[in-house]
Amino acid sequence: MYMYSFTGQTPVIAEEWITNYKKGTKPTKNIDNVAVQYLKSKLIPAVEQTRKDLHEGLFEKYKPYTANSGSVLSTIEEAIVFNNFHEGIHHGAITALKRAINARKEKGLPLLSGF
Repeated sequence: MYMYSFTGQTPVIAEEWITNYKKGTKPTKNIDNVAVQYLKSKLIPAVEQTRKDLHEGLFEKYKPYTANSGSVLSTIEEAIVFNNFHEGIHHGAITALKRAINARKEKGLPLLSGF
């Protein structure tokens, strides 16, 4: 979204995914294995397409965007750097959750407590 939407281009991921997971949304349903496989199949091709579009000059006009962190994205280069930072936050949260789940499993504790 940081690269395509703010340059007026059509994102490489289906609009449904952007709508369901953009800022201000919350999970409303479980995702099945078909959806996970779909996303996995789109991941690397999306990066490759973005690289190609960048080199072809597709992102020349960038509509400035201010992220929740206060970061102002004014160029495609700033958007790419911010996107990598943003995805790193997601990766860190997922890694922390996996570690917490595994630690509880190793101790024989239920995955949820206090309910």
